[in-house]
Amino acid sequence: MRSITFTFRSEVSPDRAPAALAGVSDIPGIARAGLVDANSKNAAVRRVGFALLKEDADAQAVLTAVRALPDVETAAVPPQRRLS
Repeated sequence: MRSITFTFRSEVSPDRAPAALAGVSDIPGIARAGLVDANSKNAAVRRVGFALLKEDADAQAVLTAVRALPDVETAAVPPQRRLS
């Protein structure tokens, strides 16, 4: 399954994160979205999220929509990993 990663702006409080995450989840083409580690002691790690894309989703369109959200600072397609 294809995915994208994103980072919420530092101004997004932990109380606001669920609503911001719901905004990401509502984008057409996203099957599921979540935070990498919402319980991390590191504030920067708590801001990192991921979204799994539906099979028929246009990844570039989804990425553009995620980047346009006011709570999102950055969004990218993670590099492909291959087992050696």
